[in-house]
Amino acid sequence: MKMHHGPLSLALSLSIALAPLPVLAATQDPSTMSDEEKMATAKKLYGEGDAAFKGGDSATALAKFEEAYNVYAPSLHVFNMNIGLAAYDLGDCVKAKTAFQRFLDLVSEHPARGQAQEKLLEIERSGCADVAAQPEPAA
Repeated sequence: MKMHHGPLSLALSLSIALAPLPVLAATQDPSTMSDEEKMATAKKLYGEGDAAFKGGDSATALAKFEEAYNVYAPSLHVFNMNIGLAAYDLGDCVKAKTAFQRFLDLVSEHPARGQAQEKLLEIERSGCADVAAQPEPAA
């Protein structure tokens, strides 16, 4: 179920390529970082995640994309598309559905919107995101 996301890679790269690249300490606390340092870290994590995804390591890609978005660039909502693709590739349809929907809700204009809508339809049709209620064990 390997997905390619060339246009998305380019769009996200262009979105964050404008950020300066200061030298960062590997263990620097995000709360002490400047916006430029956070963006540079998000860009680095995106590059690592994109390389992992292209190399078939969707688990590493997902971790890198989520860290970049959740810790360093929470306003860069296009990361949700990458999160969705990696999660979908791993078979985590619940996480993929949430990420694709968040992407569509928060990114009003982007070339990947159609792809996100298609993935949501695939998830809905397959039912892979339906979480069946587990019966309670008898006490």
